[in-house]
Amino acid sequence: MNALLTEEDAEPSLVVDLTPNIPPHNGAIEEGPEGYQPPEGQTNLPEESMIAPIVAGEDYVVISGFYDVNASEEERMNSIVVYNNMVQNNVTTNFKSVTEQEFDVVSVFSGIVTRVNSTLLYGNMVEILHDNGLTTTYYSLGNVAVAVDEEVGQGDVIGTAGTCEIDAENGIQVRLRVQKDGINLNPESVLGNRISDIN
Repeated sequence: MNALLTEEDAEPSLVVDLTPNIPPHNGAIEEGPEGYQPPEGQTNLPEESMIAPIVAGEDYVVISGFYDVNASEEERMNSIVVYNNMVQNNVTTNFKSVTEQEFDVVSVFSGIVTRVNSTLLYGNMVEILHDNGLTTTYYSLGNVAVAVDEEVGQGDVIGTAGTCEIDAENGIQVRLRVQKDGINLNPESVLGNRISDIN
């Protein structure tokens, strides 16, 4: 396994695309509008800072982090997805309640729901478009509590944590993906940052 990663080659030498943008297993997908505009009259609200995707007061642990080429070897090895002898760098941060029970998953910023979907490997998912070109995607959901085109506030419940095929051994969790203008960001590195400061 260690041979898959080198300093010269930041990507694993054997990479199979398991990116969570795989097609839905049932062919159904809901898609919403391309741009998010805050509701009228809300332009002078205090700027939001990113929160964890877990309801306030719930203690959580990160069970697998975003793959960062500048991280230590141990952190990089913990950020590789291995499934059926296929390997991929993790593009999400995976959160789990310390109770190991189901928990409510919340939106990390205000926004509008742009996709609700179900995939074979990553389970139920919700994608939310925010201000400043940010998109967050929540995978491994049990139940989904929102619909496409629905506006959500920061901290609003969008579903419950569940399980997924790609990481079944870690049980109930939520996998959070953060993108800025389509580029993956490390969710842990932007936690607590104001939305306008995320680049």
